Amino acid sequence: MHQPYAKSNEKEASVKHKLLTIAALGAALAAGSLLCAEDNKADDSKDSAKGRMKEQRQETKDHFKKQAEENKEFRKSLEGKTPEEKEAAIKAHHEAQFKENQEYAAKRHEENMKTLQERLANNKKLSDAEKSELISFLEQQYKENTSFREQRYQELLAGFEKVSGDSSLSPEQKKAAIKKLCEEEKAKTKDYWKNQGNETKSEIKKIRDEAKESKAPASSNTQ
Repeated sequence: MHQPYAKSNEKEASVKHKLLTIAALGAALAAGSLLCAEDNKADDSKDSAKGRMKEQRQETKDHFKKQAEENKEFRKSLEGKTPEEKEAAIKAHHEAQFKENQEYAAKRHEENMKTLQERLANNKKLSDAEKSELISFLEQQYKENTSFREQRYQELLAGFEKVSGDSSLSPEQKKAAIKKLCEEEKAKTKDYWKNQGNETKSEIKKIRDEAKESKAPASSNTQ
């Protein structure tokens, strides 16, 4: 009598697992893309920047490919578990991968900031104040990005748990609700990274304009 119920829960857990993984990895990938963009804009050597960006993109692909392989093995490990055991295992698995992604983003940020500071040390166009302003801006954005990923992850987790625990919904209704939740979160994430990218462009343009103005010859007043 309990077999259909267990099968239904297994299907729901599988859907929950796949969608939450895709959402979490999407956020981390977006973060990696932004960090690459920041490094590129601060680099005077386009060829060097392109080379580093290519390496970083490959590292990011390898990172998430490894997690995708782990997810396959994890799904196999759920076989034979009770619905309660599956839910606990899925939550622990996602928390572990989320932590890995946060650590990966931190490592990438540290590498990019180190490269940026090395480039700025040899930059004769910007003043020390302008260099400090750029570094402070990027550090602040990184803190915002870290908080955003954490908040988004917690919101997704709470949303999935609310849907999966709603006994008034059928399996199909739960699937539709989870799909809608993911679409909404995906849109929020896209808007967030777009806004962060625009802020970065504006800040760099402002600093460059300030540098040009400070080096422009003062206009002389004629009698």
